[in-house]
Amino acid sequence: MVDEFQDTDKLQVAVIAALAQPGFANVCTVGDAQQSIYRFRGAKPEIMLGFEKDYPDAERVLLNINFRSTKDIVDTAGKLIAHNKTRFPKEIV
Repeated sequence: MVDEFQDTDKLQVAVIAALAQPGFANVCTVGDAQQSIYRFRGAKPEIMLGFEKDYPDAERVLLNINFRSTKDIVDTAGKLIAHNKTRFPKEIV
């Protein structure tokens, strides 16, 4: 289980790959590339974009409901985030 996967770097991803046994569904990652805050220490949120290529049997579960913010805040944030072309497209409600 890897939480905050968006804040991993290349070395951490290599460790994850070494621990994941081929042929077994034994890797679970949780993260949002749009919420990465550790690029200054080497995090590469774009690593998430290749996860399904690296693990073709992976299933993506989208958590797209925001219970913390008002509709206006979520809608405005969505319009700003839409300008980021290096991301998984999604609509938060």
